[in-house]
Amino acid sequence: MHRSRHRYSARILGFAIAATIVATIGIMSGSCVFDTKTNFCDQFGLRCKEGQECAANQATCINIGGCGNWVIDKGEVCDDGNIVDGEMDDSGAFVLDQCNHDCTSTQECGNGTPDRGEACDDGKLNGTLDDACDTNCHVIDNLCGNDIVDHDKDEQCDPGPIDTADCNSKLAGTVRCKAAKCGDGYTNMAAKEKCDSSGVDTVVCNGKLCTLVACGDGYVNMVAGEQCESGGIDTKTCNGMTAVAVSCHIPSCGDGYKNALFKPDGSTAVEQCDNQGGADTKDCNGNNNGKDGPGSCQPPECGDGYTNAANDEQCDNLGGADSATCNGKDLGAASCQFSSCGDDHMNTKAGETCETAGGIDTPSCNGKNGAAVACQAAMCGDNYVNPATTEKCDTPGGVDTPTCNGNNASRPAVRCQSVECGDNYVNGAAGERCDDGSGKDSSTCNGKTAGPVSCHSARCGDGYFNMDAPEQCDNGDADTLACNGSAAGSASCQPPVCGDGHVNIAAGEQCDIGADCPSVDQMCTSCHCMP
Repeated sequence: MHRSRHRYSARILGFAIAATIVATIGIMSGSCVFDTKTNFCDQFGLRCKEGQECAANQATCINIGGCGNWVIDKGEVCDDGNIVDGEMDDSGAFVLDQCNHDCTSTQECGNGTPDRGEACDDGKLNGTLDDACDTNCHVIDNLCGNDIVDHDKDEQCDPGPIDTADCNSKLAGTVRCKAAKCGDGYTNMAAKEKCDSSGVDTVVCNGKLCTLVACGDGYVNMVAGEQCESGGIDTKTCNGMTAVAVSCHIPSCGDGYKNALFKPDGSTAVEQCDNQGGADTKDCNGNNNGKDGPGSCQPPECGDGYTNAANDEQCDNLGGADSATCNGKDLGAASCQFSSCGDDHMNTKAGETCETAGGIDTPSCNGKNGAAVACQAAMCGDNYVNPATTEKCDTPGGVDTPTCNGNNASRPAVRCQSVECGDNYVNGAAGERCDDGSGKDSSTCNGKTAGPVSCHSARCGDGYFNMDAPEQCDNGDADTLACNGSAAGSASCQPPVCGDGHVNIAAGEQCDIGADCPSVDQMCTSCHCMP
């Protein structure tokens, strides 16, 4: 019987099985598999191995240019676009299609090839006087079907013209008038057989049971892609019939079906969600890149120990506590984010001792620009000049430098301030030896106008005229025309005067009181040696 292409895609074995189910069966049976090099069939949504293509009229993979491509190629006598012999009609009878499964026969009685359901086929000789095959391709046998068991003709039983529950009729071909038996290759509907594949499992028939394949039938048909059987209900080790594409499959996180009894390896709870392929989504943790783990196939939650980037998590600490790099849970927008100064959460595990909104500097807290001391309490000596404080400078460890007072300054007001003579703090690193706070000269300390010797102890010979010292001049340690140097004793830093007891040669003196002329023949007159 000729079958149309459209008719064949509608029903298989009498059941309305969708093309997607057939595609799934094809994949699970190995006919269409995923590979690194595959061909995609748009009409069925299948992916076939390299060197294969989809049959023209069946959701299965065939060799390119082979039987099933709807083209009669070399070595073929027909090609109806599939690789099956036919299908069951609504009454449960098997109806042959236009071409058999290997494209070697048109399956018409009289073509000379015994096809499925035919007991014989002698071609043009069918029905002739001397031939044992009639025009319906049945063996001319006046014994089987006469309701009499002829043991000498190897009959085991004879049900008459139709099948009975315990005996095959003459329509059964080679097993006519034999006891009905699942696996004999003949579907005896009276014996409640739905199919008979000679005891071998196929994608549509359970070989040992002669029942149509169905998840939940209690029989694991691996050829049909089944991996387990649980009576059609979910168990912790098997998906039930409601799992559709993965029904009767061993459950796994990422199979796209939520099995509420299955607990992924390492997970703390049964599946509460399941994304096809195991990818993370905003609402569901995936399978941790192919490995089940804590939180797999669970709604994402900060603190579950799994970083779900699709849920905007940057990190995740199991238990939700802070760590040195990651904020814990219940912190609003800062939850499960990398700890950073200005994130509105003071993470003490990350070394933060304070937190500022937006990470700006405040008088009490360094902002995010504080580098190593960001979100640390602002203090002189932390090596960060916090502009929100009164700091003008800040040195590592708070030590004095030539330009900055450290945090040991005796007056808090001058800590982390630029060095200034007159600030009432003696900064030895800046060369100061005294500082009375006024910045003015005193009898012991030069004021801030003393230039290089500002805030140095007042000393004759330092080149600064400190009137409070008391000095009347100071041109350095050496004598000058207008000023005695530092070696003049009580006359030091005084204008040279004859009789002051110091011989100032630069002022033209040759002798003075207590410093006679070198020759006894000379007298000191007006500080000059006279004959």
